[in-house]
Amino acid sequence: MKKEIIEELIQEIGRSSERWGLSTVLGQVWGTLYFKGEMTQDRLKKELGIGLSSISQSIKVLENLGFISPIRKEGRKRVYKAHFSPQQLGKIFENLLRFELKPMVSLLQSRKKQVQDKELKEKISNLQKNMEDSSKILALLLKIRK
Repeated sequence: MKKEIIEELIQEIGRSSERWGLSTVLGQVWGTLYFKGEMTQDRLKKELGIGLSSISQSIKVLENLGFISPIRKEGRKRVYKAHFSPQQLGKIFENLLRFELKPMVSLLQSRKKQVQDKELKEKISNLQKNMEDSSKILALLLKIRK
């Protein structure tokens, strides 16, 4: 029964990561490391039956997001461990706000001034407003978290 529950949870984490705009494999890799423990990429490949390149790409993204980290080496191979905390999610939101939304709002604002075409100017304005609203919501969530 335990094994079936773990497999179900790993599959659902994969589907959940897809809904966030990430790959299913990424969620499955994280879920496998979280529920089944520390593993190398080769072991993840065997556990999930997924190609090594997909595992490797997922590892890279998960490491960059801070959801996994290499904890030691077995020979030349790294062993990875999963992490999760509200602080990590907060960091992702902070980075989204700081490095994605705010710079895009600034770019849209500067380009809007240069555009003469009314239709294009309206599209830029709408996108800018939506990104500003998203930034405000995200900033509010981050403030509540602290």
